[in-house]
Amino acid sequence: MMSPFITHRDILDFAEQRVNLPQDSVREYKDQVGHLRECLAQIISGNLGFDLVKILYAGSVAKGTALSTINDLDVAVYLEKSQVPVDEKDAVKWTAERLREAYPQKQPGDVECHDHCARIAFKGTGLDVDVVPIIYERKDDWGHLVDKDTGEKLRTNVRLHLDFIRKRKGQNPHFAQVARLAKWWAKQRKDEDPGFKCKSFLLELLAARMSDSGSELGDYALALEEFFSYIVKTGLEERVAFHDYYPAEAVPSSAGAAVEVLDPVNPHNNVTGGYSTGHRDALVEAAEEAADAIREARYATTRARAVERWQAVLGTSFGGGLSGDGRETNSATGSAAHSEHVASKATADLRAMRRYYGVPDESMIQKLQVELAELLAGGYVTRVQYGFSRGGEKVLFLEYAASPPGSHDYKSGGVFARADVSGAGWNSYMFYSEKWRSLQPDDRERVLERIRLPRKTTKEPVDGDGYWAADKIYASGGIGVRRRTFRPA
Repeated sequence: MMSPFITHRDILDFAEQRVNLPQDSVREYKDQVGHLRECLAQIISGNLGFDLVKILYAGSVAKGTALSTINDLDVAVYLEKSQVPVDEKDAVKWTAERLREAYPQKQPGDVECHDHCARIAFKGTGLDVDVVPIIYERKDDWGHLVDKDTGEKLRTNVRLHLDFIRKRKGQNPHFAQVARLAKWWAKQRKDEDPGFKCKSFLLELLAARMSDSGSELGDYALALEEFFSYIVKTGLEERVAFHDYYPAEAVPSSAGAAVEVLDPVNPHNNVTGGYSTGHRDALVEAAEEAADAIREARYATTRARAVERWQAVLGTSFGGGLSGDGRETNSATGSAAHSEHVASKATADLRAMRRYYGVPDESMIQKLQVELAELLAGGYVTRVQYGFSRGGEKVLFLEYAASPPGSHDYKSGGVFARADVSGAGWNSYMFYSEKWRSLQPDDRERVLERIRLPRKTTKEPVDGDGYWAADKIYASGGIGVRRRTFRPA
């Protein structure tokens, strides 16, 4: 296998040029928030109802995970009840009134009340600042948000939220960049579909789970593939919790929410509590498309195809760079080039199988790619199967049958991710064509020398408890395969 056209260096260059918030902008935005803090502190000190305890930076800029496209900042205002009785439920309204006093030149619509914050718009920079009132609990930055409509309280700690992210950044220098790339991906999806639900905080927490599990994250192409594959493999039906600030026994029983990713400082706050099964399924489907695109790009036989597949993840502004050896295509020509293209699609599927189930390893995947490309080019194969069997019965299999290509060349992927393969073994089965069997022994030996993958004759397992479904066609220049998947019932 040739090295991928798109590498870690390309992704890093793109992140530095398009994704990350420049340091000059960070300083500018912090200066603006600093001015707001000063104005707001002065106004609050002269008003009754609440006393100011402190004002803290919050949100993605404070955490170092902000995107270049950021349009809002977060400030936490810790308040204490003063001697004048003001209902805590009115904290957001009270904060909005103080903002209007601090900025009397603002139009009425420039300050709005939301569930847990007052939002002020600054037309000059195009930024909104969410000012979040937190009722102080007189201990170590703990406090609670109060919903302006329901009065419902949510316990939180801004300092610990920031420390949670800083800890991951300290443990893994690539954590923040992977989180930003995941958030950039989500932004592309939201631009395409405003109804796509995917909180930035959720992505930060999933990146933290990935970092905590020991993932290296140092190759951004591989890290993103792993990130999206985790979402697909679990279907986001696996509860995610962290125990930096509370023990495992403090986590409450499941409330049956569609997605359960718990706040790292408050186990009773499900960050994804508002997600429906429809939201979850849309997020998993989008993650599968991203993971499949990255895998297809990895084995693509032209730079143009690799860039196109990465654009499905990072948006059309991704141009691919010129890392590596500057190749535009692999060196093969004619039928060999077409067979390599078709084989690369099957290879990407095998890579998905590896991500979801641990096998085959990369070395075997590359050998299988060479074998399939060689046999397809010569017309020596009728079909090939790869997959898991248990007790002589198929559990999960992919079959590629050589056939006239038709008019379609599908994107690779869509490999079933959640089969139970415990106790099952992985194997592959090659079925040769009549043309192969008619080759002279010396000619056949020369083909096998190029393949370098010895095969033993083994009995194909019978179908187990499941069914076959025809789902893909891969084709190029008169060479094609039709894919079928055997999956559990």
